[in-house]
Amino acid sequence: MGSDEEFGSGGSFGVRRPLRFLAWKLELDEAQVAELAKILDELKTERAQAAVDARRTVAAFADAIAGEQFADARAARARTCACRARSGCATRC
Repeated sequence: MGSDEEFGSGGSFGVRRPLRFLAWKLELDEAQVAELAKILDELKTERAQAAVDARRTVAAFADAIAGEQFADARAARARTCACRARSGCATRC
């Protein structure tokens, strides 16, 4: 590995192009590329879960203020969900 021709042909990695480029620049072997792909996939999943948690928290706060009176219990639940999401707690709201 290391020539421009190997990078341009796609190599034997079979992964997304940005990862293939990074692997080429860092001269990673296939085992290292597989581990890097696994780590990036986990980060992608965590990021998506954080986005879901943020939407749930906003929705919970919206529910708390949507009624005629402010719903303290709903706001407390939303606050708890937000704290759990920030701390990375496995328990979801």
